[in-house]
Amino acid sequence: MELGIAQEQAQGGAGLLLQWAQSHLTADQFQVVADAIPAISDVIGKSPIPAAPLQRTPSLLGWLAWFKQLCSRLGSLAPLAGPFRQLGLPPSKVELFVAVLLEYFRDQGSPEAALLLKRVLP
Repeated sequence: MELGIAQEQAQGGAGLLLQWAQSHLTADQFQVVADAIPAISDVIGKSPIPAAPLQRTPSLLGWLAWFKQLCSRLGSLAPLAGPFRQLGLPPSKVELFVAVLLEYFRDQGSPEAALLLKRVLP
C-alpha cells in the first residue's frame, strides 16, 4: 500500500503508532511486536514527540474535546492527530498508517504482533 508521502513522514508516523502501541500493551505483549521489527527503538525515535506514553492527560482534556469533534472518525486514536499534523500529515492519514502497519506485520509473518496491534490501533 502506497501512502504518497516523504520518507521522514512515513518513519515518524510509524514511530507514533508504535509508541502508542507500547503505551497501551503490556511489556510482554509489546515485546512480541518489538521482536518483529529490527531496531524498533530507532523507528520509535523518528516520532515527532518524545518517547513517553501517549495517553489522555488532564492538561489535554480541553484540547482533546475540541479535536475529537473535528476528527471523530479517529476515536481512541484522536490524540495522534496533533503529532501527525506536526509531520505535515492530515489526521485522515492515521487510518491509512494503521492499515499499512498491520499489513507489514502480516507480510513479515508476525500474525500475533498484527493481532496485538489491531487491538490497540482500531
